[in-house]
Amino acid sequence: MNDSADEIKIGYTDKSINKILANLPSGCPPVSRHFSQNEEFFFKLAGSFSVPSFPIHHDVRKPVPEKKYLKNLRSVISGMASLAPDVFRGLAYFFDPADILRPAFYRVYGCGGEEYLFLLRIDLHWKAREHTVFRSPADNTETAAYTTDKLFLEANLIPLEAGRPADCGFRIPQSISQTWIGEQGSGYYLQGIWIDGEITKFFTRLFLPSDKRLYPYYPFICKYRTVCFNFAAPEEEQRPSALLLLHRVRDFLAPHFPLIEEVLKRGAFSESLEEFSALKSKIQEDWYKHWDGVNIKSYFNAAGMKEFEIEI
Repeated sequence: MNDSADEIKIGYTDKSINKILANLPSGCPPVSRHFSQNEEFFFKLAGSFSVPSFPIHHDVRKPVPEKKYLKNLRSVISGMASLAPDVFRGLAYFFDPADILRPAFYRVYGCGGEEYLFLLRIDLHWKAREHTVFRSPADNTETAAYTTDKLFLEANLIPLEAGRPADCGFRIPQSISQTWIGEQGSGYYLQGIWIDGEITKFFTRLFLPSDKRLYPYYPFICKYRTVCFNFAAPEEEQRPSALLLLHRVRDFLAPHFPLIEEVLKRGAFSESLEEFSALKSKIQEDWYKHWDGVNIKSYFNAAGMKEFEIEI
């Protein structure tokens, strides 16, 4: 996938992987949903799957993966998809030469005459505290082979411009003009200042009940300079309700994007902002029903690290 601020291009796909995805087992094995101490989202599965060694690097000029990479990836997808079939159901795979350890899967949905891209990424990077190594890498060009019962993933619903075929790239209508507002520091310590995180907080707090706290989960995020939905339940049966919700959210926010951007360029988000309070007062109670029964609790795992579980 080649993505810029306003475009996502779908590249090479693999018929064997798509065949696996088209023939997933029925049923819904039990899973639980968590965030690690580093706020990485993962599913705790009922069983374990194996991840063989993968190359760490790939020439981004080559749009097609190596045969060994594909062979290993097919094995991984077969194992993890059998443990979480509803997450992968209805999707197709594509190869992203710029991010080979986060394989991508997608599907286009329609709602109210507009199109949305469901984009799922699986994280195959080895994590020392989370994974059990069964073969160490031969050198620093490949990853360790490991087993795990944790499926790290990211799933987003992204608005699209309608009527553009995938081979030309999915175009994203940008609602926010700019999220970069300057730099701080100097020399080696020079850093850009971005307000994506503050806009994400604004979006999420606006559409959650005032007494609902879901940190570190932010369901409405600023990405690709627009508002996207960030899934904690990316299973196929959960996507339609999220699609309707995001479509409604975008309709509500459409006239207010410039104001939100202007306010957050002046300072950090706070629920005491006058502009936030004014918009919050316009949210009807029925908007909040989507979050009934969704809660989050913190706990310490077996290694004494703080984690969070999302109860749905």
